[in-house]
Amino acid sequence: MAGYKNVVKLGLGMAALALVGLPQMAAAQVYRCSSSSGTYISDKPCGGVPSGKLGMVGPTDRRQDYNVGSSSITPSVGKAPDHLAYLSPECAQLNDAIRTAPARGLKYDVINDLRNEYRRKCSEDERNAYQQLAQQQRGERDARQSQIAAQQQQANESARNREQCGELLRILTAKRRQEATMTPGEKADLQRFQANYEQRCKG
Repeated sequence: MAGYKNVVKLGLGMAALALVGLPQMAAAQVYRCSSSSGTYISDKPCGGVPSGKLGMVGPTDRRQDYNVGSSSITPSVGKAPDHLAYLSPECAQLNDAIRTAPARGLKYDVINDLRNEYRRKCSEDERNAYQQLAQQQRGERDARQSQIAAQQQQANESARNREQCGELLRILTAKRRQEATMTPGEKADLQRFQANYEQRCKG
C-alpha cells in the first residue's frame, strides 16, 4: 500500500512539473520554411528570411504581433524625373501616381492600369517634355561654355596687358635715367610717355 501511495505522489509531481513548463511551451513559435527539398515546419526561424510564420502555440501577445508588422520594409519613393515640370498637369499627376504607387501599397494590377493610361494619354506629351528638357539643357550647356570662354578671354587679356605694362615700365625707367641729358623736346616726350603709362597701367 505504501508503494502505491509513492507512485501516486510521483505521478502528481510530474503532472505539476508539466503544468509549470506549459507557459514556456505555449510561447513557442512555429514557422513554415522552404528548402531545396521542399517546405517543412520548424519551431526555429528559417535560415535567412522566414517563408511564413504559422503563429504561436498558446495565447499571443498583440503588442508583439504589432512590433513584428511594423518592421516590414516599405518601398522607397524614387526621385521625380527631370522632365516632370514640362508635362501637362494631368500627365504630371499620372507620372507621380505611378512613381509613388509601390510606397502607397497599390497592387500590381492597379499600377499596370495606371501605366496603360499614361501610355495612352501622355505619349506625345512626354516626347514634347523630353524635347523641352533637352533644349533647356543645351541652353544651359551653351551658357556655361560661353561663360568659360569669356573668362578665359578676360584672363588672356589681363595677362597680355600685364606683359605690355611691364615692358612700358621698363622703357620708362630707362628714359628716366637719361632725363638729365634730354633736350626740352625729349623731356616733353618723356612726360607724355609717362602719362600714357599711368593711364593705361594704373588708371
